[in-house]
Amino acid sequence: DQNTVTGSVDLSVGVNNINQVISTIVFPNPASTAVNVRIQTAAAFEASVSILDLQGRVVANAAPTMLQAGVNTLSLSTEQLTDGMYMIHIRRDGETMAMPLIIAN
Repeated sequence: DQNTVTGSVDLSVGVNNINQVISTIVFPNPASTAVNVRIQTAAAFEASVSILDLQGRVVANAAPTMLQAGVNTLSLSTEQLTDGMYMIHIRRDGETMAMPLIIAN
């Protein structure tokens, strides 16, 4: 699909070093008024999702969210963003996954 960016990252969690694979889909991409981040995981954990400009400044944030095992979808407003390239950062326990995002109003 031309409007979707997908990726995966292997994050280690907990003292027992349990490996969890997160599948992530960002859609629509390009976005105009809002973007959805779909995260699939095998275990529950707290994650933070932010949009950063290419200078590394946070321009939008979702409140830290407790994700459940399975598929979770978070929405972020992008109405305040100007056209251009951004990065979506998904953070968990000191680990960060970055996905590209294009804003086209």
